[in-house]
This record gives sequence, structure tokens and C-alpha cells, in this order.
Amino acid sequence: MTTTKDKPTRARRAVPAVDAAPSGTGAGLDALTRQPATDFVMLALDEVHPHPANPRRDVGDLTELADSIRAHGIRQNLLVVPNPDGDGYRLVIGHRRAAAAREADLTHVPAAIDQDLDEAGQRELMLLENIQRTDLTPVEEADGYQGLLDLGVKPEQIAERTGRSVTTVRTRLRLAAMPEPARAAVHEHRATLEDAATAEEFAGEPEHDAILAALGTPDFAYTVRNARQAQELRQVFAPYTERLLAAGATERTQYGAPEGTVRACETSRMLHGGNDTGDWGVSVKRLEEVLADATSGWAFCQSYGSLTVYRPHTLEEAERAAGAEARQAEREAQWEAERAARAEAQRREAEQRAAVEEVATTSAATRRDFLLPLIHDRKLTAAHTTAVVDFVATDLITNLWLDDWWYGQDGDDVATWLRVDADAVNAQAEDDELDAGDALDQAVRAAAAELPTANRLLAAIACAVEAELGAAPHHWIRRDRRLTTWYALLERLGYPVSTPERTALAGDPGAVAA
Repeated sequence: MTTTKDKPTRARRAVPAVDAAPSGTGAGLDALTRQPATDFVMLALDEVHPHPANPRRDVGDLTELADSIRAHGIRQNLLVVPNPDGDGYRLVIGHRRAAAAREADLTHVPAAIDQDLDEAGQRELMLLENIQRTDLTPVEEADGYQGLLDLGVKPEQIAERTGRSVTTVRTRLRLAAMPEPARAAVHEHRATLEDAATAEEFAGEPEHDAILAALGTPDFAYTVRNARQAQELRQVFAPYTERLLAAGATERTQYGAPEGTVRACETSRMLHGGNDTGDWGVSVKRLEEVLADATSGWAFCQSYGSLTVYRPHTLEEAERAAGAEARQAEREAQWEAERAARAEAQRREAEQRAAVEEVATTSAATRRDFLLPLIHDRKLTAAHTTAVVDFVATDLITNLWLDDWWYGQDGDDVATWLRVDADAVNAQAEDDELDAGDALDQAVRAAAAELPTANRLLAAIACAVEAELGAAPHHWIRRDRRLTTWYALLERLGYPVSTPERTALAGDPGAVAA
């Protein structure tokens, strides 16, 4: 709804004073007020205030009505009464017209002032006017009836004056008394009057609150069905619960044995077809036998479609229960100690992790600051070069060995290039009752360590390159760059490159075939 606060400020245009009643007074208003039309006056809009008991909560969209008033003025007077607090006048009929007049920037409106209309009459007129409108919600109508009822008007009188049936009036009055969330669901058209009436069928029942909460939601029908089933079961259980109450037993709303009691029996969802022994899913016969001993120390609960009966502990059961409680307390104390120990361990681990992360971060930056100038600004000494090559050789061959071993190749390639007889090592390990994998790992590492640095690096490179290239022809056909650089190194190391190899490296398959 657009309000004057939302519009740019502009000068209001006054409505000229009139000498006679507007022609649009109409017989409808005369019939509504049940009195002859009175003299009309022009009232300043600032003196006209909405009635606090107006049953209509929302005046709706005023756009078309405001446009009509701008073009033609107000063609039907408002009905007002003097405001009880002495501040201007209180609207009885014409709330929409007054609101639209403000929207149209009028300063004065034509009105009839009734000096004698009491509060009940005001409410009745407002209700009668709004009932004529199809968009008056049942809740608004109910509040109007309730207002009249509060002033002493009987439901029969309300029905006679409004043209409604007494049943309709009483139904609306029940709606007025419903909790506000349920009233809001009906008012906002999320729930029907039939839904509200269904909800009120359960007034005073344990399920009433759940049904009201579900009113206006997709869960309403499901909740009502569950509630009806609970009602039916209560009727089935009624003869037995009455006997229990008469014997002094206490009804519980929550499932579970009260302190100092034990479950005597529990019915199944239907009492018939149960068993005659035990304490769960019993038959009617067994239930009757149990109830014969009921006294004031007993309790019962209706839940989950069953009637559960609890009896006091026997002395032996009480002793067992006390022992069970002590054991449970001991277990809980142990669990609590274990939880505390785990929490402390996690705290220490978190502290250690944080400390290690700090060292890792700081040391990484420190190493970078050391290495960058060494890489770019200084010439490495022979000792530096030897250290670098040694690291590369050791790291490369170690990683090749670990990869070979990890991927289930038993380290054959690396062991072969290091002249380690894997079969012999495994046989010896078996004789010595040692782990074969550990023995081979030690043999490979020892063989690598015995080689000079450059030789160890060459062994690692040979293992890596030959494992990839080997005898695979596609590397020759497509003149693999790694193959050519590998041959360049081999030749520098003194390898005699044969004519077929040179021809293949030159990329002439036809010459190779010839």
C-alpha cells in the first residue's frame, strides 16, 4: 500500500465547502445506519482518526480509489463520532475512503457526525459495513463479533443484526479465541475454516498444541491423523487407565520407568493377539492379571500406541538397580576420565603441531633467503659441487628404489643396476628368518652407498632413463628428445654408437630397414 510518506511532498488541494449532502449518499448507508441522513460538514483529515476496534486489519490497495477521488472527489460521506479523548473524531464508516483521501492529498472530507452512537453501535456498524466486502477474512469477522460480545451483545443478537446464523457466529467466536499463530494461518489463507474447526475438536486433548503448530503447514493432515489414532487408543485403554487411577496409580506423560519402578507390562499397538507371558506385547488376559495387583505405588503411560504399566521394585530388584546404578556411575566416571585424557592429548598435539608449523614456516623462509643468493650470485666451489651431486645421486636413486618397491616391482630395476642379486638376498633372509623386504632394502642402500658420488648418480640416471626407453621402438620412431640427449651423454662417456643407431637417431626408418 502506498502511503504519503512514500510520495514527494506537494501542496494539498482543498475540497470546497458544500451547502448540501453529496449526491452519492445512497440508500445503502441510510439502511446501514437505520436513521435518516444527517447534515454534512467538511472535516479536516488531520482531525479524523481510524477506529481502534475496526475489524478490518488491512485497507488493501488504494490506488484506484485514490485516483477516483482525485478526479471526482468523495461521493459518499464518512460517518464519525467524537473521539472519547477529545482529539478530533473517530471513524466508524469510511476507513478506506479516508485512507485514499490522504493518498490523493486531500485536506478535508465530507462527513456526518453522530453524537449519540455508543460503542456497541459503532462496532456493529463497522462490522456490518465490512461483512458486505468479500475480502473480509474470517478472523477479522471473528474479532468483530468478539468485540460486540465483550460489550454484552449476545451471540443470538449478533446473528440477528448481521444476518448470520447463530452457528456461524459461534464458530467465528471460537476462531477469535484460538491462539494467535492459528488465527494468523486462517487470516493469511494458509489454513481453512474447516482446518481451524478440526483443530478445535482437540481442545483440551494432549495433541492440541501439536495440531495448532501444524495448522497451515503440509504436516497438518498427518498430525491430525496421528492425533485421531491416539484418541482411539485412549478410548481402547480407558477401562484400564480408569482402574489404574482408581487404584492410586500415577499417569505419566513421558515414556520411561519412574525412579524406583520397573516395567510391569506393555501392550502392543493393539491389545489383542499379544502373549500371556513376559512384560511386552501382552494380551488382554495378561494385562488384566497385572492390573489386579495395582496399588498407589504404580504408574502408567500412554505413548507410541501402547499402554505401559510400571510397578514398584521388589527388594531384590531394588538391590540390583542400586548395584546397576553404582556400576553405571563407575563407568561414566571412567568414560569422563578417558574423555578428559583424550581432550588433553588433543590439546598437547595441537600445541605441538602449532609449534612445528611455526618452525616449518620460519625455516622455509630462512632457507629461501640463503639459497637464492647462492644460486644466482655466487659460483659454487668444488666441494659445493660434490655435495650437490652427492645429494642428487642419493635422492634420485633412493626415490627410484622406493617407487619400484612401492608399486610392486620388487626393486628389480634398481637392484640390477646396483648389481644386487635380489634372489640371493631373499634366500639368505629366509635362512636367517629375517624379513625379505627389509633385507633387500638394506642391500640396495648399502650397494648405493659404496659407489662414488658420480657413479651413484650415473646408476640412478641409467636406471631411470633405461626403465622408460629400454627397447621400446616408438621412442626411436618419433625421435624422442630424451633418447637423443641420452645418446649424447653416452657418447661423451665413451659409448661406441653403431651405424644403425646413428641412422635411427637421424630419423631415417627406411635406411634402418635397408
